[in-house]
Amino acid sequence: MLWMVGGTALLAFGAGLLMLGRRMFQTTA
Repeated sequence: MLWMVGGTALLAFGAGLLMLGRRMFQTTA
């Protein structure tokens, strides 16, 4: 059960990081 929480948090973190990077790339370009 703990690995599910960790996996979900990691997935959310990765998605947020991807969105942030994409937004920064758009503003820079």
